[in-house]
Amino acid sequence: MDSLFKLPLSEFTIARNELAKQLKKENRADEAERIKAIPKPSVSAWAVNQLYWTHRSEFKRLLDTGKQLAEAQASQLKGTGGDVRPRITARREAIVALLQIAEALLRDGGHAATPDTLRRIETTLEALSTSASIPGTPEPGRLTEDIAPLGFESLAALMPGGVAPTKKVDAAVTKLKDAKALVAARESELRQVEDTLLNATAARDEAIRRAHVLHAEVEKAEKIVQAVEAALQEARAEMQRLEKGT
Repeated sequence: MDSLFKLPLSEFTIARNELAKQLKKENRADEAERIKAIPKPSVSAWAVNQLYWTHRSEFKRLLDTGKQLAEAQASQLKGTGGDVRPRITARREAIVALLQIAEALLRDGGHAATPDTLRRIETTLEALSTSASIPGTPEPGRLTEDIAPLGFESLAALMPGGVAPTKKVDAAVTKLKDAKALVAARESELRQVEDTLLNATAARDEAIRRAHVLHAEVEKAEKIVQAVEAALQEARAEMQRLEKGT
C-alpha cells in the first residue's frame, strides 16, 4: 500500500482502484474494501508524504528535533526544564529546510506552491514533529489530509507519568487556546486579504488587456482616417484637373 502514496497525485485514484480490483480477484475482499476507501490525499498532504519517502534524512531530523522540543517543553511545565529556545530554533530550521524541498516537489509535480498550501504543509510538519511518539497519531508517509497542531492534552501524554493539574498548567492551557484563536483569526484575515489581492490583480490584468485591444483599435482607426484623407485629397485634385480642362 505504501507504493500508492509514493505516486504522483494524478495517478493515485487509478492505482488505488486497480489495487483494490486485484485484491478482490485474489479473494481478499476485506483488504480490497479498505484500499478502496482510502481518500485521495490533498495536495499539501501529498507533498508531506513525498518529503517522508524521498527525503528521509531531513524528515528524521524534523522528528528528532520535534521530540526533543516536546520533552523540553514538558519538563518546563513540570518546573524542571531549562531554556527551550535552542530546541525551538533547531526544529524551526528543520521545518524551513523541508518547506524549501516541498516547494520544489510541488512545482515538479505540476502543483502551485501557493502561500496557503505551504502554510498547510508547515502546520502538518509541526504537528508530526511532536506527535510521532504518541500512539494513534497519523502515520508519516500515508497522510490523506492535513494534521491539526498538537494540543496541550497530547503534549501532556509525552510526559513520564503525566502531569498533575496545577494553576500554572491551567494558565498555560488558557494562553495556548488564546494564541490558537488569535492565529486562526489572523489566518482568516490573511486569506481575505489574499482573495482581495487576487481579485485586484485579475482586474488589473483585464484592464491591461483591454487597453492593448483599444490601442490596437485606435491604430487601426488612425490608418483608416489617413487612407480616407489621402483618397479625399486625390479626389479633390482630380476635380480641379477636370475643372481646368473644361
